[in-house]
Amino acid sequence: MAMNQPPIALSYSRLSDYEQCPRKFKSKYIDKTYPDESDNPAFAKGTLIHKQLENYILAKKANTALPSTGVHAGNALKMIDRLFDQCILITAEKQLAVDLKWNQCDWFAKPDMVKYRAIIDMIAFYDTNTVLIADFKSGKFRDYSETDTSQLNLTAAMIFSLYPEVTKISSVYLYVEHKQTVRVDFTRDMLDKLKAPFDKMYLVVQNDEDFKHTKNKYCNWCSEMTCPIKG
Repeated sequence: MAMNQPPIALSYSRLSDYEQCPRKFKSKYIDKTYPDESDNPAFAKGTLIHKQLENYILAKKANTALPSTGVHAGNALKMIDRLFDQCILITAEKQLAVDLKWNQCDWFAKPDMVKYRAIIDMIAFYDTNTVLIADFKSGKFRDYSETDTSQLNLTAAMIFSLYPEVTKISSVYLYVEHKQTVRVDFTRDMLDKLKAPFDKMYLVVQNDEDFKHTKNKYCNWCSEMTCPIKG
């Protein structure tokens, strides 16, 4: 652990920020001086779409009147309806947390107990062994660029670790505004390979003492105004 730095639990978004620029990560999650961006129109739209789909799934599970959704969220409803016909269990906005040994731990456990957290938009169990994980995406469609620390890899590693009976996972990015999907399949024999890069990056983050700025293609949109690049 870096000198004078308390442990910090990671998530895909936190790790992605660190890989993009350690200085930005420090500003957002350690110093907590990064400006609040929750009023960003794109962020607000994405939050609304996620909430509409969560409410729809909850209503389907409870067999109550289905809520109305906006036009963009509506693009995902056929997929959700089909999954309810095919699956034995569906959960929306599932919070998962693993400890240093990838065992289940409480979401609100102290940072020195939590290694990674994730909120999965939808988990659908076809049976006890086969699972579909869906991440609802708003905004521009992007081809999937798989890396060792991609979001789909992390959620697959967490599901395999927390549900030992699961042997196959299909992970899907559902771009609800464009009616397009990206799918990646995982099998249990991949678990150690999936976990390894996240174990490595967890240690890298915890032991970083400098959090140096890194010039990248997103610098023009970064709000860390004390950065030498921005200055």
